[in-house]
Amino acid sequence: MPITATSANLAGLPECTSANCVLEQFGDLIPMIVDGGQTVRTLPTTIVDLSGGGNSWMILREGAIPTHEIALALQ
Repeated sequence: MPITATSANLAGLPECTSANCVLEQFGDLIPMIVDGGQTVRTLPTTIVDLSGGGNSWMILREGAIPTHEIALALQ
C-alpha cells in the first residue's frame, strides 16, 4: 500500500533529501521508491504529538515551524 511521509530516514540518521539517500538507508525494506528529485527543503518538518488529548501537546522534533509558532496556533 503506498504511503507518503513527512520525512524518510531511519532513527538516528539524517533526513533523506533524495531517492538515492532513501535507497541507501532502507535498501530492500521497501519495494518501491518514487523519485521526485532532490528536495529544496533545508529544514526537517516539525512533529507535534497531540495524542494526550485536551490541551496537551508536545514537540517531538522542532523543524521548519518553531515551537513558539505551534504554541500560538494551539492556544
